[in-house]
Amino acid sequence: MVRSHFTAGRAALVSVLGLLLSLTVATGSAQALSQPQPGDNPFPSLSNPSLKNPTPGWACDVPAGYTYDHVNRVLYDCNPNGWGYEYHVVKPTDGLWACDVPYGSDFTYDHVNDSSACSPTGSASLYRLQVPEDGLWACEIPSGFTYDHVNDSSACSPNGSDHVYRLREPADGLWACEIPSGYTYDHVNSSYSCSPNGSDYIYRLVSQ
Repeated sequence: MVRSHFTAGRAALVSVLGLLLSLTVATGSAQALSQPQPGDNPFPSLSNPSLKNPTPGWACDVPAGYTYDHVNRVLYDCNPNGWGYEYHVVKPTDGLWACDVPYGSDFTYDHVNDSSACSPTGSASLYRLQVPEDGLWACEIPSGFTYDHVNDSSACSPNGSDHVYRLREPADGLWACEIPSGYTYDHVNSSYSCSPNGSDYIYRLVSQ
């Protein structure tokens, strides 16, 4: 009788130990599966906008027609092999300070500063965007415009001075320092308006 009780007790103990062992193995497996694997995104909370249907937010690239106002270095999020760059994508608007003037857009800029927001390892240019219009003083001449006056200005260079231009919409009879696409000229003069360091040609425009 004593032997049978001992045998039954030993069997029960073996059963309990087996159950504990199986639970330990299962827990270890689950923990192993939950650990970050090589190439995993360690920042799953970051949401990047789709390049097909972009919306403002953080992204690994800047879609055409958009710009950005901040850039960070991130680990694995934008580069599966290590460090990459992530941009805070924004829609360009009049008066916005941005790290880039959108290529091929309807914007120019009238002021530039150095900013650490535009470089994660130092500083880079930050531009104040402007919608171009007739008479606006701008640091860059956008497509579809010409200019009739140019000066040197510290507003257009954070480290000295650069040219600033008075934009003009092309029209017949307008005197301009540059001949825009779709126009020719019927008269030319020398003018100090077209060079900050002397004189240059100024043209009377005629549409083609």
